[in-house]
Amino acid sequence: MMQQTRLTRDRLSALSKPDLIDLVMELAAQNALLQARVDELEKQNRQLRDQNASLVQRVSDLERRLGLNSSNSSKPPSSDGLAKPAARERRTRSLRGKSGRKSGGQHGHKGTTLKQVATPDALVHHYPHQCTRCSATLSPEAATGFAARQVFGLASLSTLWFEASDFQSDPASAKTNRAMTLSFQK
Repeated sequence: MMQQTRLTRDRLSALSKPDLIDLVMELAAQNALLQARVDELEKQNRQLRDQNASLVQRVSDLERRLGLNSSNSSKPPSSDGLAKPAARERRTRSLRGKSGRKSGGQHGHKGTTLKQVATPDALVHHYPHQCTRCSATLSPEAATGFAARQVFGLASLSTLWFEASDFQSDPASAKTNRAMTLSFQK
């Protein structure tokens, strides 16, 4: 290859015919190399454009999927994770303001509750039939103590009071037994 020098009309006219032919041949070879390089770069450019288009499509699909949550798709709420929804997506809350008082019964308020009565309308005794530890059979006479609680039921216009007594027995295993359920007869 010739040195890159600026070719002017005066320099070209000073060259002999064989030198001009050599110069033209050299320029044609350089032109062919440059054309091959341009073709290669154009092919690479097309490949990069195709790859870019597929990546842009993939990013848009991923962004669309990333924007899905339980409120705008069929995904379950558990798939939302711990992220809180944006301010525009928050559900409206109650417009009722805070009263400044603590929740629950207020200081100075007299509460009312039902008290146990001295003479209930019916007594229901629950004796354990067998020991839960050793499976020994227990009789009502073996009862050593009981815990009583009262339950009320509403009859037509009067209140009926029932007292249920759970008896405890101490068999040979010396373990306390207790009936687990209450059953009342009407």
